[in-house]
Formats: sequence, structure tokens, C-alpha cells
Amino acid sequence: VTAADAAEVLARYGGLLARQGGLDAARTAIEASPAIDPDNYAARVDAGTVTFMNADLGAAEAHYAAASALRPGELDPLAARAAIAARQGYPEKAQELGMAALALAPGNATATLAVARAELLQGAAAGCIARLDALLARPDINAQNRVAALDLRADAHDAHNACAAAFADYTARNALLLAANAPRVARERPARLIAQARRLAAWS
Repeated sequence: VTAADAAEVLARYGGLLARQGGLDAARTAIEASPAIDPDNYAARVDAGTVTFMNADLGAAEAHYAAASALRPGELDPLAARAAIAARQGYPEKAQELGMAALALAPGNATATLAVARAELLQGAAAGCIARLDALLARPDINAQNRVAALDLRADAHDAHNACAAAFADYTARNALLLAANAPRVARERPARLIAQARRLAAWS
């Protein structure tokens, strides 16, 4: 078994754990993969993804930067690094990386959101709103990106003292979140009711 083979097995195992919700175990497995084979582009991207999901933005940036060094022209690491920079409060870096990603794929939602957040951080609320208006007008963005765009546009409207528009966006965002969580709530409701009945029985 070669080092590349071992790294691939760890990356696949980590991906399986991540899909099952075990982010800590997934991170351990996935980060072991580039440690064995540091030139494995896919392993670097996977490690960046799981550390981003774990809210470790510094580690995610390091993995995505390594991926970018391996393949400078690839879109995903650029867009992800733009999003990370925006979350870390580095608007200039977020804008530079985001615009580079958009030069490769003008419709990329991750990069668009990163650039819009950078504009808001730099005080350009109107530019942020215009960019997000165009993004939200598209029918092809997924629910997660739509929620993020609504949330960010609401913040921009708030910064622009457009309270009614901000409230409308927050309301639309909350409706999407409620719809997304409804199946999970429905699945968990019987167990909650049983637990509540047991607590009441024990209390009485």
C-alpha cells in the first residue's frame, strides 16, 4: 500500500464520518490524510471543508491555501478562502480572492457572498445590496446560500437604515430555516413527547 493509497482511504473515511455528523472524528481522519500525502489536492480540500464546518477558520485557510498552491487555477479553494477571509474580518483579502474566483466562474455563489460581505465590512452597503439582489434573483442557488444571502442583505439594509427591508429579509430567512428544519422537528417530536410524559409522570 502506497502513501497515496493510505491517504485516500483516510480521506474517504473522514468524508463518510462528516456526512454522518461526526465532525470531530471526521477531522481527525481527514487531517491525517494530507499529513501522509501533503501533495494530495483532494485531501487538502476535504480537510479545508471539514475544518471550516468545525468553525476552525485558521486551519481551514491553511488547508485551502495549500490546495491553491498545488492547483493555482482551481475555483473551489479560491472561493472558500474568500469566504474565510470575509468571516475573519479581512475585507481586502476577501475581495481579492473573491474577485479572482468570480473571474473563473462569474456565477459562483460562495465567492459572490464573500465579496458582498467584504463590501459591507468596508462600508459599501449599497454595493453589497445590489450584488445580493442579483444573487437572490437567480432561481438556481440552493437554500443554504439563499439563507446566507438574505441574512447578509438584511444586515446591509440595517446598516443603510432601511429597517422595513431588513425586517422583510430576516422574516424570509427565518421562513426558509423553519422549512428546512421542519422534517427534523417532525422526526424528533414523538421522542420529545414521550420524554415529556415521563418527566410529568415522575414529577406527579
